[in-house]
Amino acid sequence: MKRHPLVSVIIPAFNAQDTIARTLASVHAQTYPAFEVIVIDDGSTDATAAIVAGAGHGAIPTRLIRTGNAGAAAARNTGIAASNGALIAPLDSDDLWRPDYLWSQVKALAAAPAETGFVYVLHQVIDFQGRILRSFPDFNCHGYVFHQHLLVNFVGNGSAAVFRREAVSEAGGYDVDSRLWGGGEDYLLQLLIAARRPVAFNSAVLVGYRKRPGSLSSDPACALRSRLAVVERALTGRTAPACLRRWIACDAALAASAQYALARRWRRAARLALQAL
Repeated sequence: MKRHPLVSVIIPAFNAQDTIARTLASVHAQTYPAFEVIVIDDGSTDATAAIVAGAGHGAIPTRLIRTGNAGAAAARNTGIAASNGALIAPLDSDDLWRPDYLWSQVKALAAAPAETGFVYVLHQVIDFQGRILRSFPDFNCHGYVFHQHLLVNFVGNGSAAVFRREAVSEAGGYDVDSRLWGGGEDYLLQLLIAARRPVAFNSAVLVGYRKRPGSLSSDPACALRSRLAVVERALTGRTAPACLRRWIACDAALAASAQYALARRWRRAARLALQAL
């Protein structure tokens, strides 16, 4: 690589005092030589802003932007607008990167076709202490994979992809529709880019995705509504077979049913399973 493109690391944070220091430490440990860090404090009422303000006193400063609470999508858009990088690397305030994450991602994107919209890596689900709970499946999806991504979210979270800035701009940035909150805004941006550009896959396992009980993404009903809203938005103005739409609705209902069954909420689990059938 003749030169190192600047990567803008964008971290939205809302009441993240319990995790933000570890997340920032994983960023400051990156071996890639050219990146900036922007944290958007999304109206936190705890010590998040103070912790961020005290971080990054080394070679890589951390810029803090404070806003009113408007949700993660709006916070990410604010951070992107204030950034300077040719590449955008979103990171949730409770997730972790391995030290070679940015290096590996930039190399993979440089090796991909110039029109590639983003590159993603594999991740492991971790608990609050950072212990590995399980590994995310390797679907090995790359190229023009819009329909595949509609069928299955093969990226799996918002901290495992690095985007070309122009691809994010073409897609209109993150959608601030409140129906998508809980991770749907990440998935939708990926879909809108995949509808226009090829996607690159980096098979390394470089992200720790923290899924905490009580989060929006762990609420089956919220996840179901968000998935269907994402699909509706992603297919606006595009044609898709009716069977594809039915399959997605069925899959979303079955996923929610399984989550309710794990929580022993049998009535809701049965209702959604019957709906899927």
